[in-house]
Amino acid sequence: MAYAALGLLILGIVFLLTEIFIPGFGVFGIMGLFSVAIAAVITVTTMENGIMIVVSGLVILAAIGYIAIEAAKKFGVYGKLVLKDTLDTDGEEQNVLNGLVGSDGVVKTPLKPHGKVDFGGTVTEAYCDGDFIPAGEKVVAYKVYANNLYVKKAE
Repeated sequence: MAYAALGLLILGIVFLLTEIFIPGFGVFGIMGLFSVAIAAVITVTTMENGIMIVVSGLVILAAIGYIAIEAAKKFGVYGKLVLKDTLDTDGEEQNVLNGLVGSDGVVKTPLKPHGKVDFGGTVTEAYCDGDFIPAGEKVVAYKVYANNLYVKKAE
């Protein structure tokens, strides 16, 4: 029985490490958690023994995770696994959108309520508050809210 529990524990750790390095839907992570949990249940003889096994398993998994992350950093794999870049526009996009308020444009793709509008060569995404606006219709940009440009039919 002890060998089965040890085998399940090792298998669970392998599944959890696989989940870290292979993108997926969590199948390996779930299988790893189940394997570790079953191994803990098999070896429990008393409540104190069970608590000790669960805590020591968590400590071991945390240590293995830390070692795996440090190894990934050392061997240059970490940058491929973790996104370090950020989007930083410094309000540039907001200024461009604010500059379009009051401008006339032509709808390129139907606004239902979202689509593309051409403002004299500058094509940008826009929203309409009201009804559907078909392509080719003339519109006026009237506000920027939550980094979105809103337009209405030109009168």
